[in-house]
Amino acid sequence: MLYPDGITCIVCGGELDRDTKYGVCERCALPYNTSFCPVCGRHSKLGGYCDRCKGKRDFSFDIARAPFVFGDGIEGVVHALKYGNARWLPKYLAQFMADSYFECGQNADILTFVPLHRKREKKRGYNQAALLSAQLAPLIEKEPLPILTRIKDTKNLARMKRDARLKEIEGAFELLPEADVADKNILLIDDVLTAGATAGECARVLKGGGAKSVFVLTLATSVIRPVLQ
Repeated sequence: MLYPDGITCIVCGGELDRDTKYGVCERCALPYNTSFCPVCGRHSKLGGYCDRCKGKRDFSFDIARAPFVFGDGIEGVVHALKYGNARWLPKYLAQFMADSYFECGQNADILTFVPLHRKREKKRGYNQAALLSAQLAPLIEKEPLPILTRIKDTKNLARMKRDARLKEIEGAFELLPEADVADKNILLIDDVLTAGATAGECARVLKGGGAKSVFVLTLATSVIRPVLQ
């Protein structure tokens, strides 16, 4: 009742003055992430490869992309998606993600998503990454497949530094027994890429199962911070 489908802006909640597949009014036009590291996709004002992607690659996935930068007005939408039971949002958010997918020129064999632990999904009632992949599927003509399971109920990574995230997420995922990823190009969906720990661990497991490549696509990404020596 508060957010009628296709009538109100997904950012401000105000009335839409025109039909749009993106669900955003002209006042709330979200700035795209147009300057980013070619590998991890994180936002950089200067562009070019970040310190973690120069030379030896610091991530298990091959590339990552996101249409938005977390902090440019999208954070309220992400919060509503993750914690506000706004299950109607992925219908519109997937449109932006599809644009990034096609602009990147990728051609995935399998579309999948980052799983939640069963306890967290039961508490929340849904997996936002799964909802995003379900809405993205018809736009890119791929069927979403659950091929990973989360076997470790990790702590909330949001307030952790990168090294702590990597340690906490290690061993958190497994391939489902029926999953066949050998020599496949995988498109992995999540809501936000921050330090890349979760996406990286998923990619490590997928490549351990024989995946040829892993392309990570999220709604938003973080700003690159200098690597402290």
